[in-house]
Amino acid sequence: MEQPKSALMELVEAAVEAAQAQLARYGQIDPTFFIMTEHRLRVVITPFTNEFEKTCAYTTIRQLIAETGAWGYVMVSEAWMSSDPTVKPQDAEDRRDVLVISARTISGETYVATADIPDAKPRQAGELKALEGELDGDAINFFSPHMRIM
Repeated sequence: MEQPKSALMELVEAAVEAAQAQLARYGQIDPTFFIMTEHRLRVVITPFTNEFEKTCAYTTIRQLIAETGAWGYVMVSEAWMSSDPTVKPQDAEDRRDVLVISARTISGETYVATADIPDAKPRQAGELKALEGELDGDAINFFSPHMRIM
């Protein structure tokens, strides 16, 4: 018998659908947050072009999550990934585009996954692959007052 999905995983599925639609329609995914409070879902798109804008956007998201009493969020974005951990992905010869999903509840449930985005048109992300044990908890935790911007 199949286990019922958690509320976080239902939110992840909805966020992935929205990301796929954005990717197919516009050919790219701006970082997008799906923030869930007890009675409301907020969707916040946070495009940025440099590290300063990224820090400002992520700080604002963290404040919004705290001020609204959110119980969970899902962040979807597009990034580069490489198989060589010694080289920054943007400098790697084997870099590839991926859809990144980062989700967390205030109680600590987490889900982080990536999906390759081939160059084919229309652009569509492939199957999600969950990542486990590779991430620094505070680096992706918008509930944490000590979050580091990566």
